[in-house]
Order: sequence, then structure tokens, then C-alpha cells
Amino acid sequence: VSSEIGPGDTGPLVAALKNRLTLSGDLPPAPWDDRFDEDLEAALKRFQRRHGLPEAGRAGPRTIAALNVPADVRAVALQRSAQRLAGARFP
Repeated sequence: VSSEIGPGDTGPLVAALKNRLTLSGDLPPAPWDDRFDEDLEAALKRFQRRHGLPEAGRAGPRTIAALNVPADVRAVALQRSAQRLAGARFP
């Protein structure tokens, strides 16, 4: 079993990836199948770019870990970052 999901792959993991990227707004909602296609690759690269990951267009361990961060955990991290920036003094 490969530790990456990428172009040409098919199956339930690809369908789950499409669903997750649709929920995050990286992949437009549309009828889709379980094939890793060009639209999914572009959506995955958008997600990777937003999260400071290499834009590989493949879902490896780091990307999957970022995809699996719950929204409430991510919201707390963003809130803490905003608080740090609010108290920062920039020259």
C-alpha cells in the first residue's frame, strides 16, 4: 500500500480526499467519481499552498496530517496567532 495518493489513483481514499477538499472550498462541489484527476490535483495544490506544504499535487503523510486537523483545533491556532500579531510591534 502506497503512503501517497496521487494522479491515476482510484478508490475510496480518493473519494474521501475529494470530499474533504470540497468541504474546505479547495475543490468546487460537483458530481465526481473516485478517480484522482486534474481537478483534484489542482485542488490539492491549493490546499498545500495555503498550509505551507510543498505543492506536490500528491497527498503524502504531511498533507494527510494537515487535512486531518479538526476545524476547532485550527481555529484555536489562528486565534492565538492573531493575538500574538495584535501584541507585536513592527518597525
